[in-house]
Formats: sequence, C-alpha cells, structure tokens
Amino acid sequence: FEESTLYLTWQENPQTTMTVQWLSQNEQPVSLFYQKEGEMAWKEVAVEKYFFYSLFLARADLKSLEPAAAYRFRIEEQIFRFKTLPDTFPLRFVEGGDLYHGSGSFMEKTCKEAAKTNPMFAVLGGDIAYVLTKTGTVKE
Repeated sequence: FEESTLYLTWQENPQTTMTVQWLSQNEQPVSLFYQKEGEMAWKEVAVEKYFFYSLFLARADLKSLEPAAAYRFRIEEQIFRFKTLPDTFPLRFVEGGDLYHGSGSFMEKTCKEAAKTNPMFAVLGGDIAYVLTKTGTVKE
C-alpha cells in the first residue's frame, strides 16, 4: 500500500459520508477499517476495485458518520484521519485540477500553498476525478 496515492472524496452528503480511494498495482482484495476518534471498536467496510489504465482503483464508502466529527481509518497497518464537514457555514475550500505535470514537485508546491489557507476540502478536476466502471471504461 502506497499512501501517496490515497485521496478522499464524497459520493453523497459530506457531513455524514466519506469515500476513501487509492491506486494500487495489487489486484488482491484488501480490507478497510474505520472508527470515530475516541471509540475503541473498528468497523469493517467493503472495498471495491476498478481497473484504471494499468492500475487498480480501490474504493470504500463510509456512511452514517456524524457531522463535524474526527475519524480514523486503517488500510493494512497504516492509520489515517479525516473530519466530516460541519452542518454550519461558512465553508472554506480550494479548487484546481490537472496538478500533476511530469514531476511531483509542482503538485507538492501547489498543495502546500493551498494548505496554508486551512481548507475544509479541495475540489479537483482531471483524470482522477472521472467515474470508473469495473471494466475500466472511463465515463465523465
């Protein structure tokens, strides 16, 4: 598992759901576990895999989460964190797309500058944002 390919998106309500996605060269099934911070028990959620060019896109949908809450999730032995959006306004976010141009240095520099604004989320466009089917067909 390479955490550099991990990104979070929403398919539904950003206050109560989160979709965890990552790219992998491994076609084998993997499990994802999550918990609200402060809780002891981990919940397992199904992971779907889609063929994406020469890689596999793994996707797990977390649902019935609490607004403005901190969560942890585990893939293999690595633990990551996220927060659901609050049910109040205003919302702070950044937007951009097609950030990767050859080397990762441009993308890294852009992301560090965007992070200085302390956004609640980022809106990204480009190839990674397309919807994929299990056959690998890309749909816009």
